[in-house]
Amino acid sequence: MFSRPFTDFDPGPAELEAGAATREFIVHRVRRCIDAGIIDGDQTDIAHGLLALAQGLAMQEAAGWLGSSRASVNRRWNLAVHALLAGLAPSSPAIPAAEQDTP
Repeated sequence: MFSRPFTDFDPGPAELEAGAATREFIVHRVRRCIDAGIIDGDQTDIAHGLLALAQGLAMQEAAGWLGSSRASVNRRWNLAVHALLAGLAPSSPAIPAAEQDTP
C-alpha cells in the first residue's frame, strides 16, 4: 500500500488486461462464496479487503516480520484470514449505512 517498487512502470494494454482479469477472478470467487452463504456483503468491497490483507501479510512475511519459523508465519496468516472471514459471516452485524462510502 505504501510502496511502489517500480516508479517508472507505465502499464500498457496487456498489463491492464491482466490486471482486469485478476480482479475479475477474485471478485468472481468472492461472489461464489456469497452465493453459497459462506460470507455476506458487497463482492467488490470484500475482494478489496481480502486483497489488501493478503498484500499486507505478504509484505510482512517477505520482510521477516511475521516470525522466524514457518509455524509462526502460518499461524499469523491463519489468524488474520480467519478473523476477516468470521467478520464477513452472514450472522455478523453489517456496517451501518451511515458508515458506508461509495466506490
